[in-house]
Amino acid sequence: MKINKYLPIAICATALIPIAGLLFSLLSICKNGKNRISFLLISFFYFFFLIRLPPYGDSYRRYGDFLSYAPHSEVSSFLSGHPDIFYYLGIVVFRNLDIAYYIMPATYGALMIYLLLASLRNMLFIFDCELSGFKKISAYVLLLSAFDIVGYSLGLRFGLSITLAVYAISTYSRGDKLKAILAMILTLLVHFSMALIVIGFIASRFVNLNKKKLVLFSIISYVLSSTILPFILTKISLGGIGAYAISGYVDGVWANASDNLNTKGVFFIRNMLQLSLLVLFLRDKNSVDIIDRAICLIIPLSFLTAVSFTAFQRYLVVCSLLLMVRIIPPYIGLLFRKIYLMIGFCFYVFVSAIVLNIYVQRMPFIWGDLWRGYYQSPLTLINYDDKKFTKYLNEVTLDGDWVKNRQGEKG
Repeated sequence: MKINKYLPIAICATALIPIAGLLFSLLSICKNGKNRISFLLISFFYFFFLIRLPPYGDSYRRYGDFLSYAPHSEVSSFLSGHPDIFYYLGIVVFRNLDIAYYIMPATYGALMIYLLLASLRNMLFIFDCELSGFKKISAYVLLLSAFDIVGYSLGLRFGLSITLAVYAISTYSRGDKLKAILAMILTLLVHFSMALIVIGFIASRFVNLNKKKLVLFSIISYVLSSTILPFILTKISLGGIGAYAISGYVDGVWANASDNLNTKGVFFIRNMLQLSLLVLFLRDKNSVDIIDRAICLIIPLSFLTAVSFTAFQRYLVVCSLLLMVRIIPPYIGLLFRKIYLMIGFCFYVFVSAIVLNIYVQRMPFIWGDLWRGYYQSPLTLINYDDKKFTKYLNEVTLDGDWVKNRQGEKG
């Protein structure tokens, strides 16, 4: 087996200077092959980067779930009533093995990154792209910059479920149907909301909604969302999911957008970036039957949730990741030949990585000193224990905010 010349350097650099290790890991990705070692090294970078993630926002609530299970107590009663079985089963495993909670977000984050990288690998294989040098690095940097790893690691379940869904669809497109079906089942067990994505994918195998009809049907879905979504949810009685979704996402606190100007600005920027991906997809003359049909049906289905701001934004994230892994292969080769693509690439990476993924997540970055993960050796980052983690709890409010966060509700 031929070993890429950058791989030994990547292994050493990851153990010493993580950001250098990330760069060499990207360089070690081969034109052909599964690149499992390279992807694992990149995932390790993110694992250690996230290992000191504070219990901020959703993570504080997930920590409450973590503590709600007493080690070696009855598992069936703990799992009963929870549709997200994988997440709660993970808590059982962690608690019974006496693994600290802070390992959980880092592990979830590393899994998300690996699944994303593997999804892009699948599409590059389908397009038979042989990227090298700057184009290869650009392709993966673009994908990684589009993913809010800190935000999704704080929430655990949703981030893992959407990357599993994207991986499942890309894997099915590549031809590995059994692995794709197993991934789809798993994504349902991680977060029940992915049922819409799975249903959309299955329906796309029978309903061929092409690109020309995508925009029209999305508009129709958006207009009818306030009527259709509540009607559908009232018919779902399994595990009380329908009632939970209505009370929380249709009639509850997550139904409407925040009145805060900063929050509205963030979502506007994110939606404009997502729109740019859709435009590139619609302009692309290439055809990849399975994933194209899935995208063309999943997007209109996602617009059916527009009555709930939070749910709608979440499904748009799935759509944008599907679009991202779909459009990178045909467009990345044109990066140096089309000036508008080069400008768009630089703008997208800057806004996604710096503004949406660092500025928006600045509180956990500052609170947990996360930037140390860029330059500090994992050997020192791992020198961390549950006692140090629980010190965070003295600085967290009941709703998961940082007491030193001057931004409060206005951030």
